[in-house]
Amino acid sequence: MSCRCQADRNVPPLDAFNKAVIVAVGYEQRIFHIHEGVLRFYSPGLDKMIGMENGQSTLFLPEVDPKVFQVFVGWLYTQCLVENSPESGVKHTLCFDGLIRAYIFGGIYDMPNFQNDVMDALIRKVKHEWHVPVREIKVAYAHTSTDSFLRKFLVDVLIKAVKDIHQFFGKTKRENFPTEYLFDLIFALGDCADGRITGQHAWEAINNCDYHIRNENRSDANNTRSLSGNKANFSEVVSSNSSQSKKKKDKSVRFDIDDAGSNTNGKKGSASTALK
Repeated sequence: MSCRCQADRNVPPLDAFNKAVIVAVGYEQRIFHIHEGVLRFYSPGLDKMIGMENGQSTLFLPEVDPKVFQVFVGWLYTQCLVENSPESGVKHTLCFDGLIRAYIFGGIYDMPNFQNDVMDALIRKVKHEWHVPVREIKVAYAHTSTDSFLRKFLVDVLIKAVKDIHQFFGKTKRENFPTEYLFDLIFALGDCADGRITGQHAWEAINNCDYHIRNENRSDANNTRSLSGNKANFSEVVSSNSSQSKKKKDKSVRFDIDDAGSNTNGKKGSASTALK
C-alpha cells in the first residue's frame, strides 16, 4: 500500500522556475544547475544554506555524494526515484544501499516528502525482491536518531517478514548488526510476544503510512549528524584544481551508492540477505 499522507504535499509555484542556483557537490565539485525556487520549496535545510556570489545564487555541498544528489535532482522534477547507469544511461531502480543513503540525505536537509518516497521504494523493493538489506543497517543506524522511521522499517522487516529468525541470524554475519539495532529488535519481539504474523503475505499487508514522516512527527527529518555550511568561497571551490581536491583525506562518511547492492538480475554481489 503506497500513499502520500503528508498534508502539505503541494507543487512549487510558477515563479519557483524563474532563476537557477549553481550547486557544487562532493569533493570532486560536480556542478548542478537547479531552479532555486524548486530547491527552496522542497528542502528547508538547503534553503538556509544557499548563498550569493557575484549576483549568482550558489550552494556548496562537499560532503554529499554526487550520485545521491543526482537521484534527488531527478526526484525534484519528476517525483520519481531512479538512477542513471553511467555506462549506458539507462534508468534503473536504486539498490538498497542507494535508497538508504538517499533517505539519510533527505533527513539531514529536512526533506520529509523525499524521505517518504524513498521509504515507499524501500518497502516495494523488499516486496519484489524478498531480501533484507542487512549490510546497510550499520550505515542507517550511524546516521539516524533513535526515533527514525528508517530504524523502525529495518526492525520490522525482520519482525514481520522473516519466519525463522534463528535460522536467519545463523546465516548472517553478526558484525552486520549494531548493538542498538539488536536492542531495538529485542524490544520489538517483546511487543509481539503473543505471536508474530510473518511471511510475504504479512509484508504485503503493511501500511506504508506507518513509516511516513508527517507534520506531527517531523523530528525524524532531523539527523544526528551535522554537516558544515556553505561558507567556502564558491568561485574558488569551482575553479580549484580537481586533482588537488582528490588528495584531501575524506574523514566524513560519504553518501556513496554502493554498486554491490542487490539487484534483480543477480549479476553483482548482494548487499542483502534473502528471506525464507
